[in-house]
Amino acid sequence: MTIEENKSNPLKDFFSHTNITQTEFAKTIGVSQGLIGQWLRNDRPISVAKSLEIETAFKIDAAQLCNDVKLVRNHKRVRFSKRVRAAK
Repeated sequence: MTIEENKSNPLKDFFSHTNITQTEFAKTIGVSQGLIGQWLRNDRPISVAKSLEIETAFKIDAAQLCNDVKLVRNHKRVRFSKRVRAAK
């Protein structure tokens, strides 16, 4: 078993604790139900953009869905802090 397979899947956790169907979930974020199934099986990664949409719509931490979200958020923080320092 790989590390990726051993990791908890936040989407699986979400579906096991809610009454929302994969189809309803997919419609809300504008993807197919088949793609949701691929995400649940870890066949395809969730993009940064879709992770952020899921976070907004369903309050699931985007950083748990996509590791690249952490990189994007850290990059934005660094850029913002540089602007703040430059303005002083």
